[in-house]
Amino acid sequence: MRMRTLTLFLLLAALAVPALVQEQRGAIEGVIKDSSGAVLPGVTVEARNLAVGSIVSTVTSETGVYRFPALQPGTYQVVAQLQGFNPGQIDGVLVALGEIKTVNVTLSVGAVTETVQVRGEAPLVDVRQSARATSIRNEQIDLLPRGRDFSSLGVPYPKAKRQYDSVEFTYNKLLSNNWSLRASYMWSRLWGNYSGLSQSDENGRTSPNVGRVFDYPLMMFDETGQPVYGLLATDRPHQLKAQALYVFDFGTSIGANFYVASGLPVTREIGVHPPNNLPVQYKGRLSDGRTPTFSQTDIYVQHEFRFANGRRLQVSLNVLNLFNQKTAIGRNSTYHDSNGIVPDEDDVYAGRASFDRYIAEQGVLQNPLFLKDDAFQRQLEGRFGVKFIF
Repeated sequence: MRMRTLTLFLLLAALAVPALVQEQRGAIEGVIKDSSGAVLPGVTVEARNLAVGSIVSTVTSETGVYRFPALQPGTYQVVAQLQGFNPGQIDGVLVALGEIKTVNVTLSVGAVTETVQVRGEAPLVDVRQSARATSIRNEQIDLLPRGRDFSSLGVPYPKAKRQYDSVEFTYNKLLSNNWSLRASYMWSRLWGNYSGLSQSDENGRTSPNVGRVFDYPLMMFDETGQPVYGLLATDRPHQLKAQALYVFDFGTSIGANFYVASGLPVTREIGVHPPNNLPVQYKGRLSDGRTPTFSQTDIYVQHEFRFANGRRLQVSLNVLNLFNQKTAIGRNSTYHDSNGIVPDEDDVYAGRASFDRYIAEQGVLQNPLFLKDDAFQRQLEGRFGVKFIF
């Protein structure tokens, strides 16, 4: 007998659809604050394309954040306005293909007719963005420090390394007597200075082998002049998994999936040679511990109704993150707020440098989100399914 299956799934969870078109555009984002450093919600922010005259606008969130996610490449003027404050204006913001520019604005209390205008560009390299960017101008390259050859220092150039080692123990009971179980424990280590095709050091840049870690020599060293080898950003040394299934005689089956794993390494960075702000992991990898231990429980329940002539109706419910856990899975690791430091590279490679001293001497402002959780486990989701077999 030929069996035909008609399946209908009703998804209660929202599905994210990749917006591929955004790869052909750029973005501007930032935080609006007052002169005391407090964030300002409800600020009207405009981005004006100076070449074509177009204007897009938005309003800052409760945390003072604004974002223009899909802008045509070009030069923009960013204007922020809020009643009771002097307008803030930043000119000459160059947006390239796939690039996310961070433009923070500070508003001062005063007459609304006064305008605070700042000229200049946002940093060439945004250490928090993960999109691809391919447009680099000669004048930006000229901003990098010059005057000596790295090879003349006698410092070996670090090679790309990525080493993964693991040991796994498993227990597997096939379905019999109405139940099955599979459980496993794995110890692993992911070590090196190169995260692989997807750049996890850059918040998961997905363009294969497009990364920044080898763009400038100092980016591969810590403040003591040692190569930054260590545990990579997706290292989880301990992982425990279990999947169980029980089938009742009256047509109902219940399955459960449980997963617990070590947290992810947190490695602080600071930008060097502003406005480029090339990211340097100056305290070494795993400098600030790990995110909390991650765990999640999912369940699947299905009941089957049987009818004449072999017809069957199956109704199912799949619940992800059953206990609605909200574990942090990411932590902001960028130390500087707008611009980083200008180090003495000779001292760095000689082991005499102190980035903490540079920070204090050069008056570097700390990022208010530094070492605060900025990504979290997905909330509880439910999926309801109906399948009719006839």
